[in-house]
Amino acid sequence: DPITIDFLKENTHVEFYTELYLSGKVLSGGRPIAGVTVDVNGSKYKTDENGKYTIRGLQYNGNYLVSLYAKGLMFEPFQKEYQSLTKNFQNEIFEASVVLSGRITTGKSSLEGVNVVLSGAGITPQTYKTDENGYYTISAAKIARDYVVEPSLEGYAFTPAKREYVNLSEGKMSENFKAVEKGASGAAAKPKPEEQIAQPQEPAPAQQPIHHAAVKTYSLKGAIYNAFQRGINGVVLKTSDNISAETDSAGTYTLNGLKSDKKTVVTPYSEEYHFYPESFSVSFKEDADFNDVFAYPKKTVRPTVFIYGGKNSEISESKTSAVEIAVISNEGGRVSVQIVDENDGQVNKLETDVKANIPAVLKWNMTSSAKKKVPDGEYSAILNGAGFQDEIISFKLIR
Repeated sequence: DPITIDFLKENTHVEFYTELYLSGKVLSGGRPIAGVTVDVNGSKYKTDENGKYTIRGLQYNGNYLVSLYAKGLMFEPFQKEYQSLTKNFQNEIFEASVVLSGRITTGKSSLEGVNVVLSGAGITPQTYKTDENGYYTISAAKIARDYVVEPSLEGYAFTPAKREYVNLSEGKMSENFKAVEKGASGAAAKPKPEEQIAQPQEPAPAQQPIHHAAVKTYSLKGAIYNAFQRGINGVVLKTSDNISAETDSAGTYTLNGLKSDKKTVVTPYSEEYHFYPESFSVSFKEDADFNDVFAYPKKTVRPTVFIYGGKNSEISESKTSAVEIAVISNEGGRVSVQIVDENDGQVNKLETDVKANIPAVLKWNMTSSAKKKVPDGEYSAILNGAGFQDEIISFKLIR
């Protein structure tokens, strides 16, 4: 409808505010990709059958971070940021690539520096190398095309010799190869003389059997979430004993075969995320569930806060001596945190300095400002400073 403005005075400034929107498309080699999650400041949407998305109702002058997620896919760009939005953005293009990853070992140890070649009709072969733990990741393949992945390293043969993909439709995360060292003639190496089984002419003297105490192994289960409690898919976790696992679509993982006779260090890896904690150590007397690991993008444009140490923000004193409040902001400065109870009464106050895009952790030892233990119940942390303005996160204490 037309808008009429009466008695407009000289030099009067008039602004018309309207709801803005962002729209775009996800493609892979020109083909639309349906079902991709489009995350806008924590709100999630899906691309339609034409690979399109439209995010409506955005605020004038608002800041927005758009991130894409889908199992087995990587995106270029991974994120788009919009600061002080004042106009609509249409037909933003994200290019999706299929991830092919795996590990190359000799059966007993990992093999570093193997050339892993991706080839296919109509593309220039691309070479990737395994890292120090034998892992490789290929992120250049496109949906619905045919590919061949073939490892090579002088002095080794591989099983299988290559992997072929016809009409590739999804990522493959455990495309492993086994390497066998070749002999001088190019054939698989023969056992060394001391490894060959001797055929005695006479029965050997009977020997007492040697008993080796078996080392019991355990499993470790856990999850990796972002600050909005959404599981992060495709994060690789590696242990100090070269055992690895990958998170599923819910962000959960299981590491099996961990030894009980030593402390094990676990480290998560991702090209897209930092983690808190960056690594952690465990030792076992039984199978275990570990507290959540939190992931945050390597570049953030929105101040974010999360509670570390309890699933669904439930904190148990039997598992931790303090509530850890982690903050991340694209601004540096002083952050203050008021801890209030369910009646909005201030219980305690915390402060710390933060640096831009680097997480800082404030620890509350579950006591009042008078240093008395607080009772069970629901509490909230109210954050201000360094980009935060009355940001609230709630949690529950359970003893």
